[in-house]
Amino acid sequence: MNPLPDILLITIDRLRQDAIGSYGNPAAATPHIDALARAGIQFEHCYASSPRADVSRRTLMTGRACAGPEADTLPQLLRKNGYRIVESDTLSNAMAALEVAARAGSEPFAAFLHLGAPADVPRELVDLEAIPAEAVPPPLIIPHALEGRPRAVQRQAAQPLPSRQEQLQRRHRYYCQVHALDEQVGRMLEIMERHGRAETALVVLTGTNGHLLGDHQLPDDEAFFYDPLIDTPLIIRWPGRIADGQRTFALVQHVDTAATLLEASGCHTPGDGRSLLPVAMGEPPRLRQQAIAFDSRESVWGAMIREGNFKLILYHTRGREEDLEGELFDTEHDWHELNSLWQMPEYWGIRLGLTEKLLNWTLLRQRESQ
Repeated sequence: MNPLPDILLITIDRLRQDAIGSYGNPAAATPHIDALARAGIQFEHCYASSPRADVSRRTLMTGRACAGPEADTLPQLLRKNGYRIVESDTLSNAMAALEVAARAGSEPFAAFLHLGAPADVPRELVDLEAIPAEAVPPPLIIPHALEGRPRAVQRQAAQPLPSRQEQLQRRHRYYCQVHALDEQVGRMLEIMERHGRAETALVVLTGTNGHLLGDHQLPDDEAFFYDPLIDTPLIIRWPGRIADGQRTFALVQHVDTAATLLEASGCHTPGDGRSLLPVAMGEPPRLRQQAIAFDSRESVWGAMIREGNFKLILYHTRGREEDLEGELFDTEHDWHELNSLWQMPEYWGIRLGLTEKLLNWTLLRQRESQ
């Protein structure tokens, strides 16, 4: 038996955790992804490096939080280590690419299959009757939810939103599109099984980012740091190496996913992440103290840090040095992130401590990228 496993990495843009049944939503219809989770380990808190799918995917494919254009990618590193590499950036090409890889010889392959976003699924593949419309939860809309929020958030919230009926229809369509993607994931797993690859292959499925879908009364802009947009699904299966049916609340990020694939493939190139194989194999689940994400745009810089149960979000409007605003949430008691503790004196110590850690991380990454 070849000592190196086949590797299948499936990535999906704008994939919310609650659109997958194994994450606890009975309205979701994702039997194949659910089965994948039952056969491996599901991570409940995998934070993307950015709310933007393109930035997050770059991090995932390099293992670097701030990857420059010269950074080696996972396909490049694994090819140097003897892997046949298969890549696809579209759902339409992914199946054929995997079929070719799975049947071509006994040497190990690594398939990097990006399926796009649920909205990219061809209309003919989407069954709008797969999920009853009334079963889909409505958007999280709370009266006065935006009062006291940072101006950077309120400016975005000023954009007109679809009517409530339109939002309900969009959410129902989204859940059905994820169901269609789940069927394609099932086909991929069947290809691995049919060619005798499934029993030794390392399979990873993750979202590059999430999707607000009207939550917090905000537009579908990848510019915020609330969990529906930044806390992504992550499921890993490796038969014989990772026990079935595991769930962990360990704090992880996409740089850790990259480190996991590098370790499993025998590559030891240093990156910004830590391999998840130890926790997946039963070692103590505390991997990292913090999860950090950032977003830099023309007008606003934003960043997030989560440590323990507390999550801090900072926004800075460019050209206004005094305009540093933020939010602080206790995710254990306020998991919808509705009640900011930013202005409460009893939490100022936590706020200042997390702000210092986040700014220190930002400065360090800027120096490394120069």
